[in-house]
Amino acid sequence: MTCCNERAVPKRSSRGLPFFAHARRHECPVAPESEFHLQAKLLIAQAVRDAGWQAAVEVPGLTPDGTGWRADVLATDGRSRIAFEVQRSSQTLKEIRERQLKYARSGIRGMWFLQGHAATLRQPQHWLYRIPMFTLRSDFHLPAFDLQLDHFIPLVLHRHLRYFPQGGDLADVLLLSQTASGGAGRLEAVVLRPAGQPGPIDLLKTCPAALPPWLDQLLSSQEDLRQALALPQPLPAEHPSGGSWRRLSPRMIPLVLERFPPGTAGTLRTVLLSAAVRAAQVIDVPLPPDLHRPGRWWISLQ
Repeated sequence: MTCCNERAVPKRSSRGLPFFAHARRHECPVAPESEFHLQAKLLIAQAVRDAGWQAAVEVPGLTPDGTGWRADVLATDGRSRIAFEVQRSSQTLKEIRERQLKYARSGIRGMWFLQGHAATLRQPQHWLYRIPMFTLRSDFHLPAFDLQLDHFIPLVLHRHLRYFPQGGDLADVLLLSQTASGGAGRLEAVVLRPAGQPGPIDLLKTCPAALPPWLDQLLSSQEDLRQALALPQPLPAEHPSGGSWRRLSPRMIPLVLERFPPGTAGTLRTVLLSAAVRAAQVIDVPLPPDLHRPGRWWISLQ
């Protein structure tokens, strides 16, 4: 075996992939991790080839300044190169970032499959766009997408993996307002979703006293939208709630999504969710190029 001097025996995984295992399981302290790691690499490499790319395992390389790196699986299609890394050990996020920088300096995109840091990866993160990493279970299942690893890889290579939100995206914007006793509305929450698709939800829970410029422009330019939400005119420079939006109750999210399915025709739809809560949807709103928000990766089949 490459990890020790023990004798290797040929085996076949439950998915039919051939691999080598230790003849004596307990002789090598890294044997359990090694076998998981090897099977994951075989799954990735085969999925890469099935997608029409070339795949090589355990590929060494150098950055332009001579720093070494080694990719678990390197996928190549012309000038495009993606390094797939599988980490079962408790490698720190800092170490992963450093290794990702090596790939970037070498003109390679890196993607990481981890068994650690699951709690961190369940939440949107600013750095996930630069360092795509996903939880991989011991059965090679990716819970973030409810897909097996070998089904996920072709979607990546065929560019169905998207990140949301990012500047320049078209989004469906759902706005919720709370109607006060006097009848005037107060903007409570904004929900962003990829335009026309059942993608991830970005919920703006808090904001500074002044509205984001792109949202202020949207509200100021559409009289029918302001009326639908019962918002005052002209819009106040300061947010009426004193500088922060209240948290949208998680119970409201399924209701909002049910009332505003993806791909709804028209540019503006409104719904009275309750006696005091109004909602409006504006379709195909371009997000500003300088938008910087923590986001999520998702699979688009368009």
